[in-house]
Amino acid sequence: MKTLGWNCQGMGKSLGSPKMCHLARMIHTTKAQVTFISEVKSTKVSSSDLTTRFNMCDSLVVPSRRRSEGFWLMWNNEVQDSVHSFNFHVILASVLIRSSNQKLGLVCIYGDPYHRNTTQIWDLVASFVYDNASMPIMCIGDMNELLYDMDKNSLDINRSRMNAFRLMIKHCGLFDLGCSDPAYTWTNKRFSSKPIF
Repeated sequence: MKTLGWNCQGMGKSLGSPKMCHLARMIHTTKAQVTFISEVKSTKVSSSDLTTRFNMCDSLVVPSRRRSEGFWLMWNNEVQDSVHSFNFHVILASVLIRSSNQKLGLVCIYGDPYHRNTTQIWDLVASFVYDNASMPIMCIGDMNELLYDMDKNSLDINRSRMNAFRLMIKHCGLFDLGCSDPAYTWTNKRFSSKPIF
């Protein structure tokens, strides 16, 4: 299954914004069957808006409640997506790939950036994985957690949260597929004082 996951850090003013045009090109060039977009920062976009704009079969919209939230899950007609449950941090679904008749579990996460709901998020993910142990599980999104010290260029790391994240990944049998892009994908933009990457 071809998937695309992107924390867009705001969709722009409309679905015609340069950022959304870039998203449309990424979906087209990667031939993504399932696309998960997090941190859209929008309450105005509907499911029908997404399916029309990005030429998808169907979608799920979880609108923003605060400035850093909101996400979309979209899929084309090459897959059949069944959403089991969702909240403001996670979507739990199963996906049937029509061409191979293979079914897999899909976990889409936008982790709590304030870490108030992190334990509940991991409990939901673990329950879903255990309940669907007979099929492969794919987890995509922005976990808002670190796996390793080197994932952040600062010594200010919450080791207990990092260890809890590692433990959840181990217990669920998940593993990191790695990254071929730049090592750091976010910055606090304080380049003259204390930049964090």
